[in-house]
Amino acid sequence: MVRKATKKDLPEILAIYESARKYMKENGNPRQWGDELPLAETTAEDIENDSLYVIERDGQLCGVMEFHIGAEPYYEELAEGQWHYERDYATVHRIASNGRARGIFREFLAFGRTICPYIRIDTHLDNVVMQRLIEAEGFAYCGIFYSQPDRGWIAYDKLYE
Repeated sequence: MVRKATKKDLPEILAIYESARKYMKENGNPRQWGDELPLAETTAEDIENDSLYVIERDGQLCGVMEFHIGAEPYYEELAEGQWHYERDYATVHRIASNGRARGIFREFLAFGRTICPYIRIDTHLDNVVMQRLIEAEGFAYCGIFYSQPDRGWIAYDKLYE
């Protein structure tokens, strides 16, 4: 079941993010979230903004996703490439699972497309695992942008019709 996150979910969400950071480090992506991202403060803001969603199975949280509807400032200009569509979109950010549940990414996307049929997503250049997941779900490569000179991100999009 996908639902909006609440303040009482915060400890479980932070535990999921901790598990994801560990997994990323073990799989060649130590820089994307480092030792502390996403910050607890950012996560609390996502909850307050009604943009954070969780997947709950058998009473336990097993996935989290920030689903932002509206313009993403980093997406205004890709350093390399271009978006496939110029229309309203939603962005997937800070998506993670507890590492045990399967199908979390696909379930979140199925839910998200019911809210907004055009979805953009990005991942760190080092996050090969996520790149494969994104591409397996039919997202098209759009290009690269930089949040800082040494922090490159691969951008993708998909229009569900």
